[in-house]
Amino acid sequence: MLNRITFILTLSFILLQGLFFNSSAQNIAVNGDFENYSVLPSGYGQYNACVGISDLNNNPTFSWPYASPDYLHMNGGGGVQLPACTFGTTNPYNGDAIFGLCAWYAPNTPDFREYVSVPLSTPLIPGNQYQCTFYITNGTSNILGGGCDHMGVQFSVGTIPQVDHEPVGGVPQFEIPGPFTSTTWQQQIFTFTATTPCDQVCFGNFFDDASTTGIGGGAYYFIDMVEVIPLTQVFSISGDTSLCSGESTTITAFNTSACWWESLANPGVSIDQDSILTITPLVTATYVAHGDTATDSLTVYVHPVPVVNLGNDTTICGSFAMTLDAENAGNNYLWSTTDVSQTINVVQSGTYSVTVTTAFGCSASDAITITSVPFITVNLGNDSTLCDGNTVTINAGPVSYLYLWSTGETSNLLSTTSTGNYSVTVTNGTCIGNDTIQITFNTPPVFSIGNDTSLCIGQTYNITAPSGFNYLWNTGEITQTISVTTTNSYSVVLNDGYCTGTDNINVDFFDAHFVDIGPDLTMCQGDVTTITSVISSQQNLWSTGQTSTFISVSDSGIFWLEQTYQGCVSRDSLHISILQRPYIVLPDDIIFCGTNAIEVEGYTFSSSITWSTGDTTNPIFVNVFPAIIWASVTNGYCTSTDTIEISMDCDLFIPNAFSPNGDGINDEFKVMQTEIQQFIMQIYDRWGELVYETNNPNSGWDGKFNEMNCNIGAYVYYIKATLADSKTIERKGNVTLLR
Repeated sequence: MLNRITFILTLSFILLQGLFFNSSAQNIAVNGDFENYSVLPSGYGQYNACVGISDLNNNPTFSWPYASPDYLHMNGGGGVQLPACTFGTTNPYNGDAIFGLCAWYAPNTPDFREYVSVPLSTPLIPGNQYQCTFYITNGTSNILGGGCDHMGVQFSVGTIPQVDHEPVGGVPQFEIPGPFTSTTWQQQIFTFTATTPCDQVCFGNFFDDASTTGIGGGAYYFIDMVEVIPLTQVFSISGDTSLCSGESTTITAFNTSACWWESLANPGVSIDQDSILTITPLVTATYVAHGDTATDSLTVYVHPVPVVNLGNDTTICGSFAMTLDAENAGNNYLWSTTDVSQTINVVQSGTYSVTVTTAFGCSASDAITITSVPFITVNLGNDSTLCDGNTVTINAGPVSYLYLWSTGETSNLLSTTSTGNYSVTVTNGTCIGNDTIQITFNTPPVFSIGNDTSLCIGQTYNITAPSGFNYLWNTGEITQTISVTTTNSYSVVLNDGYCTGTDNINVDFFDAHFVDIGPDLTMCQGDVTTITSVISSQQNLWSTGQTSTFISVSDSGIFWLEQTYQGCVSRDSLHISILQRPYIVLPDDIIFCGTNAIEVEGYTFSSSITWSTGDTTNPIFVNVFPAIIWASVTNGYCTSTDTIEISMDCDLFIPNAFSPNGDGINDEFKVMQTEIQQFIMQIYDRWGELVYETNNPNSGWDGKFNEMNCNIGAYVYYIKATLADSKTIERKGNVTLLR
């Protein structure tokens, strides 16, 4: 049903006031002249000093970001004493007190609104007529010096809710044509017929800045003498005048002791004799109510409901897009994806729904389920070359798909020992994929590196393999030719890129001096080891160029020692591998206040951790302070350790500068303290604008406002924190933003 509050408004001028109501009638606006107060105002925003008056957001004091009107009095204090208060100069229209409020302040604070809400002594009676009057002016020397349109009046059941200072919306019963400005008091009068039992009347601008036209630096108004007076009851009917097909509503006849209803579609036939008539019209119809002494009519318009059909549930292939069309062109659309267009394109599985709403508020919905079958990507791999005698198995995908190979086979796997071009077509019933691979089988190389050989100490023997291959000797060398000086069996593996062949040769050196610098070593990054020959020599030459009996090594690589003894040269080498140390980082040192245990977690990729407390879990809880805690992790060979210091200080540590330049040092302005129970931190620039606010003591300001870097300079902070010992600390000060 289209719910609407319909008020019949009639603007009236001061000269016609006597035509509409008796001046001696009861004014039901409580304290509408603002003369009744609990205490005289002494500062801004003290609306609650005036008995019964509300500011909508119920903030008891003047504090940002809450908007509160100003209670102004001839005997007030500070900047709220009339006639020359902070906001302008004016005498009350009557008595000693008035109210001031800001209706528009877009040049400085967008969407800033103040409201004055006056209670009624009795709720409005639906169907009865009322007259509302009040006086308004900007005064002289107005602080904002301008005005705006939409300055108006709105009646409500209870006060209209306002969170802090935003426009509250709603439909006002009266607006002053504008933008309105006047240095003298102007009376505003309007009459209306109540449709709901309202008990509050509110004054202000109920629209946002985008809908408001303003002039000057802002609009600040003074108001006085609010009156709401009941007028003579008039027989009338009221109710919804716009329905969607199939909806029901009630229409009501007011101010009559007897009533009977008829429809103009069937005149003269009574359809009900109660003051409230429930109807479900199929088409637009006019209903007539006959009261004691008068007759009134109401036309109810019936609007069609759109027909929405997204079609049957559908399956799509891969990321191919499907267009869903809600049809019913020219209406409003809201999809489950939050799109508001008539059509959307979908590529993912899911249920998609849309609601189509006409200009008359009639809506209908439909849903469709889209199932996206994964697009089949077939990858048989790169073309391959193998040696004869091997078998290659080609995997085309999961067994749940259907396959057809170029060989006629239908399995997902194809094994072959023959050179050829192999292709496959794969389908899952909706999507189709294919791929091709070339398989080549080569003959392995056959060769000889010579016959076994014997040499004397001091000689060098060159062993050469055939050219045109990749080489891997059992010495680790990869050249075509190697030079050997020690007795050994030397072998080489030849690789043509696909196949391998091998041969070996025995080389004996007689009376060779024995050199031994030990086995290959593995050590941790940052360690230093010493390599020493087990046999002294007349002359040493290390791979590092040193000639001492030992060398110190901290790098990986192959290290050798060449010794000359009695004219013979002997040599030995070893390989050193460096292992990375495991990663472990503890949090920054903690300044702690309280008696609860502190959780300390080590950031590591290792599943095994040892703490100085003896714990082996991660995280741990520390309850002895102060303390220096270390944690150690190992990867089975190397060990890393980090340390955190926990100190007690039941106060806040607040830095006086920070540099958000991304270097990882002082990139945020934040409080250093743990066990904070309640917290608020606000940052203001030098113009008093709030640029950052948080209730999380672990969060800090990164020097940005609205995702943009703030200028270098001083900023004002306000911090309030309740610590674990229930101690509340407030701090105000400056912090310098550096780059």
